[in-house]
Amino acid sequence: MTVNIWDVCRRSEKPLTVEEIADQLRGRGLDMNADALMFYKKKELAKLDDVLAKQFEDAWSNEAPPAEVIDRAWSLFVAHCVQVSCQAKALTVTTAEGVDPRSRHAERRYSANLDSPPMVYQYFVTTEQRLVPYDPEQRDQLNDGHTAGMEFLRRKAELGARNPKPAEARELLDLAETAIRAKV
Repeated sequence: MTVNIWDVCRRSEKPLTVEEIADQLRGRGLDMNADALMFYKKKELAKLDDVLAKQFEDAWSNEAPPAEVIDRAWSLFVAHCVQVSCQAKALTVTTAEGVDPRSRHAERRYSANLDSPPMVYQYFVTTEQRLVPYDPEQRDQLNDGHTAGMEFLRRKAELGARNPKPAEARELLDLAETAIRAKV
């Protein structure tokens, strides 16, 4: 969520409020209502005594919450995620000039911290080589795999755009499996 919030703020020409960030996320189709409702439910249940908590639980289990509850839950969830993003230093906070940003009543606006973008995982595909003792059986397996791969490509090209019959599909899968297992 931090990445999405940072991206919304990065693409904006001006600092955004939490409500504007929530609207932008919703516009991108990122309104994670299930997560937001679970967050809201957990927050609300913590405020209630046991009897009211049970009534609250029963109301939630019997029917879908009304639209205004969903909207409130989404706003609270985004506000929480914005706060977490600020703590991670992915966002910077600005307020009106002369207003302390720690004040409860300050209208905060958020911008992407370009010096500290959120970290994401990037996947790399590598080819690894190792020096190992020669094994004639392994060489034969690699040759068989290469031959199976070339045969797979030739037969797939013969089929063209049409869907293969079950027997042809099984044969193609067997060739592909032989080629793949040779490389492992």
